[in-house]
Amino acid sequence: MKQIKLIGSIILAIMLLNNMVNAQNQADSTMFGKKSRAFQFTFIPPLGTAGISAQEYSNKFSLNILGGYNGGVEYFELGGIANINKGDVFGGQVAGITNINTGNTQGIQIAGLYNQVTKNMDGMQIAGFMNLNTSKTTGLSASGFTNVIRGDMNGWLMTGFSNVVSGDLNGAQIAGFANVSKGDIKGVQLAGFVNVAKKVNGLQLAFINVADSVSGVPIGFISVVKNGYHKFEVSASESLYGNVTAKTGVKHLYNIFTAGLKPTGEIFYWSVGYGLGSEFNLSPKMNLNIDVTGSHINENQWTRELNIMGTFKINVSYKITEGFELFAGPSYNVFATDITNGENVSNDFVPWHFYNETYDDVNVKMYLGFNAGLRF
Repeated sequence: MKQIKLIGSIILAIMLLNNMVNAQNQADSTMFGKKSRAFQFTFIPPLGTAGISAQEYSNKFSLNILGGYNGGVEYFELGGIANINKGDVFGGQVAGITNINTGNTQGIQIAGLYNQVTKNMDGMQIAGFMNLNTSKTTGLSASGFTNVIRGDMNGWLMTGFSNVVSGDLNGAQIAGFANVSKGDIKGVQLAGFVNVAKKVNGLQLAFINVADSVSGVPIGFISVVKNGYHKFEVSASESLYGNVTAKTGVKHLYNIFTAGLKPTGEIFYWSVGYGLGSEFNLSPKMNLNIDVTGSHINENQWTRELNIMGTFKINVSYKITEGFELFAGPSYNVFATDITNGENVSNDFVPWHFYNETYDDVNVKMYLGFNAGLRF
């Protein structure tokens, strides 16, 4: 009985409010191709001041207790659960769960869960879970989980998990896990794990970076650039008699993955390492490479103790034929170990040294070296 009285009271209140609004809106104008009203109130469609004709009107101010379905907004709209507009929205929208606009949107959208714009979006979007725009977007889209832009993006995308842009991006993508841009990028991609793009003019920063081409710098553990820098080397040095090295990225900054071996009478030394490097053109046939690597040195089997070598190399290469180079150069090496050799903390891996000191059971040796090899 009480529920029936409550529903009746709500309907009566809406009818009275409708009369007041209609009286106020006698001088309504036409805006954005729709009749313009100063104000509308909806409990839940069609229980509102515009009734079943709500989509025919664009409202300067809109208030939806649970949800509203209207023709557009010119200044501001507030909804307890959802705001849904069939036309253009200008100004601000705030909803407890979702804002969905099928026209152009210019202004600010804030939703507890989800924002969607079918045509162009120009402004700022903030959603607890997801922003979805199916056309061009300009401004800022920030969400708790994901942003999806099915057109070009000019501005910033920020999210906790992933950003996806189907068109070109001019600005920045910042995500906790992944950024994907199916078009070209002029700006920045910053992700906790992976960035994927076509042509990049700017910066990629993630654990893994993937692109067709990069005019800038990809920074990550591994950067795969289809039209970038891909080299394979076979070399020898006094530290490790045989080395194989793969380099990938761009000339300005490439990743180095290397492995080496050094057989001796009693111990078979072998290494795995990682590093970064850059290549500079000296002439049409000569290049200068600066590489920094760190390698874990194993003795016979995998060595769990501290046994690492850091190497700084400067190599000059000469192109013998297309895709085949000879290189050589000096190196500066630092070797640190806590493996004991008799009574001392040391081992026989280092061939010579100009520095030899032990700090807190860690022996450090420094020495100069030389390396040479072939690059493909």
